[in-house]
Amino acid sequence: MFGSTLYGGAGSDVFGTAQRLGTGAIYRQDPDASFRLLHTFSPLVGNLDGMYPTDNLLVDGGVVWGTTAYGGANGVGVVFSLQPDGQGFTVVHAFDSVGGCSPDGGLVSDHGGQLYGTATACGGGLAGVIYRIDVATGAYTVIHTFAGKDGAYPTGTLARAASGKLYGVTHGNSGFYEGVGIGGRGTVFQLDPATGVLVTLHTFNLSDGSNPRRGPVFGPDGALYGVTQFGGAADMGVVYRQTL
Repeated sequence: MFGSTLYGGAGSDVFGTAQRLGTGAIYRQDPDASFRLLHTFSPLVGNLDGMYPTDNLLVDGGVVWGTTAYGGANGVGVVFSLQPDGQGFTVVHAFDSVGGCSPDGGLVSDHGGQLYGTATACGGGLAGVIYRIDVATGAYTVIHTFAGKDGAYPTGTLARAASGKLYGVTHGNSGFYEGVGIGGRGTVFQLDPATGVLVTLHTFNLSDGSNPRRGPVFGPDGALYGVTQFGGAADMGVVYRQTL
């Protein structure tokens, strides 16, 4: 198993300053119970390798892929890769204000050499993007830009159907577009990566949930399942099912 920690890493001091608490690490847990620290995101190098890795790692083509929410050349996160033994750590892409920034979800593979993810903020519409990474070249391409009316601030890791279509959520929606802050309660969306066409499947209205923070997953019945941060009868979140 491969995983990440938000803080800590080699050289951290849990009794020291916030900087010395560390800015995250990647680890490997083997079936024989051995534990190996593969990479530490380090303030000592200005966090050019990223800081605060997100919760999902992807193993694709024998390579471990992930994202960080901050750090990198522009301070707003990176896409990285490394070998399963921890060697060959590479910053594949440094996010920026133009092409999307501060992801809080990982990557999903089409098993054909392309990876997909979301950047929660920035981009041409200022409300985040969906992007593609070419495994062979590392080329980064924005395939959808959110502007608020179609959702704002995509969050979590995308779910990919056998058809190749991608499914995800946004934390807000039209309120941002109307110039009143993040606004809205969030959406569930479908994106066809071949055409770039995005369809809003559901807009949350508080009573049925509000502001999802993690991407949906497919259930055995072929429907999407997920959770929201707020909304519902007690305004403390809901578990939802979205049919396709």
